[in-house]
Amino acid sequence: MFVDFKPAMIKTPSDAQMSLMKEMQELLHGNSVAGFGSGGEIFTYSGPLDTSSIEAILSLTEKAISQCRSPREELKSAISVVHECLKNVIVHGWIDSKGETLVYLTLEYTTNGLRIQMGNFVDELMSARLQSKLEEINTLDRSDLRKKSVELLCVRENNTPSLSDSPGLGLINMAASCELPLKYDFKQVDHNLKLFTLTTIVNN
Repeated sequence: MFVDFKPAMIKTPSDAQMSLMKEMQELLHGNSVAGFGSGGEIFTYSGPLDTSSIEAILSLTEKAISQCRSPREELKSAISVVHECLKNVIVHGWIDSKGETLVYLTLEYTTNGLRIQMGNFVDELMSARLQSKLEEINTLDRSDLRKKSVELLCVRENNTPSLSDSPGLGLINMAASCELPLKYDFKQVDHNLKLFTLTTIVNN
């Protein structure tokens, strides 16, 4: 089953939206040419993101994965990963002149598992912080990630200030659900803006 969900647009898409849609199409075309997996893409989205669209995206993601008769644990892990990624985009993503935060998301089945790719715009400062956090996560194995998760839970319960440049609980838990290391890319858009893409594989 292929689900392609895009919000209805009355106005002409902005340059940023067109850039996101172009990137998503290039990714899908590139994956097809490379011959990733046998299942193909099952869900794509490109457009503005807010709290209401998060719920809609999660609902359609769950339906798309369920139609593929995925194991329950894989479904739960995939939904958790997508949810955490979307929350991070809402909090840390670049806001354009219209007050919108844009995102693209693709889900596809490969021979290695469910491949989730999500991209959004970030400024130079945020790209540096993200890269530092992801580099730290990629030095950890699954056991280390679980220990780190427990430590961060204790910090939260004790209301102890945490280092902003360290990976947060959501990012740690997301990584623990995915194949390691996490793959990511920063593509320069202009002098102070980059397109950040995170690629994860869930194969519980």
